[in-house]
Amino acid sequence: MRLRHILVDMTSPSANLALEAALVLAKRDQANVTGLFAYDGVEAILGMTGYMDAATVDLLIKDAEDAAAAKAAEARRNFDGPLQRDGITGECLQEEGNVASAFEQHARCADLTVFARCREDDLPISLAEAVLFGSGRPILVLPPVMQQPLSVDHVMIGWNGGREAARAVADALPLLRDAKSVRLVSIEPREDMKSGERSAQRLIRHLSFHGVTATAMTLTSVGVGPEELLLNAASESGAGLLVIGGYGHGRFREFVLGGVTRDLMRRATLPVLLSH
Repeated sequence: MRLRHILVDMTSPSANLALEAALVLAKRDQANVTGLFAYDGVEAILGMTGYMDAATVDLLIKDAEDAAAAKAAEARRNFDGPLQRDGITGECLQEEGNVASAFEQHARCADLTVFARCREDDLPISLAEAVLFGSGRPILVLPPVMQQPLSVDHVMIGWNGGREAARAVADALPLLRDAKSVRLVSIEPREDMKSGERSAQRLIRHLSFHGVTATAMTLTSVGVGPEELLLNAASESGAGLLVIGGYGHGRFREFVLGGVTRDLMRRATLPVLLSH
């Protein structure tokens, strides 16, 4: 199994970073890449205050449409150049309407959707969260700065034996198969260390059937948040990708809670693949 269709966020200011990472994966798996530029001109106008007559509204709509058309043309140029450079097949699409809904619908028909965080703009994360919980498909979230091109040679999996974590591992299999190293990290209460180790060994055995050799380590959170433990472990292991399940709400004894998922999406210094 390979990635055959990758969707890229071309709406956000960090689109070029997301595109370059998507092209790394596309070249690796001979995948098609679709860029998506989405906008909601009506929403922008509805956000304005004060009385406006019909003529003013029409003028504002026209201005919003012209601005969106110019941004869409720029997004297509930014998309087409790198694809031609790398010999990758793909196209940049434009959607008008609710932005989150547009991304959810397109993501449902893609193997992976790639976003990149901005330093100051929260838009990419808002879209990423919508796609994570609304599409049923995995997402890849990049930090705002990449010191080197995306690499999936060394992968770390945040594992707790739960449904979402299992889904993330299954969605990441196209990347895990060719990784040089795969490490499972479980975070368990001290009294549950043995249970976590048994769960990790079951996953290691499962991955072996797919030709993936993995190792495991179990950590206990004492005065340090689970997101910090995961990021520290990823840094120490030299991981270029973190794979985790994304949770929409917290449940007792699950280490990747809604808040932790959000923290990792906003703070991780390495690319994070999430599934829900």
